[in-house]
Amino acid sequence: MPHTLTRTTRSFLAGTFVALACCLTLVAAGTADGRVEVKNGVYFQAAKKPKQPQGFVTVNRGKVNSAFGAVIFRKPNGKKCVPQDYDLLESNGRIQIAFAAKQPARPNRKNRFRITNAPQSFQPGLKATVTGKFLSPKRATITINAKVKTCTAKLTLKNAVFTAGG
Repeated sequence: MPHTLTRTTRSFLAGTFVALACCLTLVAAGTADGRVEVKNGVYFQAAKKPKQPQGFVTVNRGKVNSAFGAVIFRKPNGKKCVPQDYDLLESNGRIQIAFAAKQPARPNRKNRFRITNAPQSFQPGLKATVTGKFLSPKRATITINAKVKTCTAKLTLKNAVFTAGG
């Protein structure tokens, strides 16, 4: 003989299902933000060998405010080039570029950031952009794009780790 649920039992089960669905929605909404709490200090990737990428960004009060990278500039045809007035900044075939952000940037809700360089007298004509993403409070990926006249450079740091600061 088939068992039928009473009206009270059906109402109780429906109410329980609705309450459970509401709880799951609240839990999902609480974790959907996914923001990483960025630490103040330096996110750095060191070169283990001379030809490996090396660079960092600095964070102060939750904002990315400066960057450094050892890059290789190339002409549009792919050949290496050293921009005029940058020969003193060369080391191991890479040119050291360091700059402060024109405007420090706080990571957005997807933990991404983007800064551009403020003009500096010791690096004339440099136009640089740094983009990246904070993967955790201790890890970040950083991409530095730089251009001086016709020479361009791109540096990707996939394993930058938090190394110093408060």
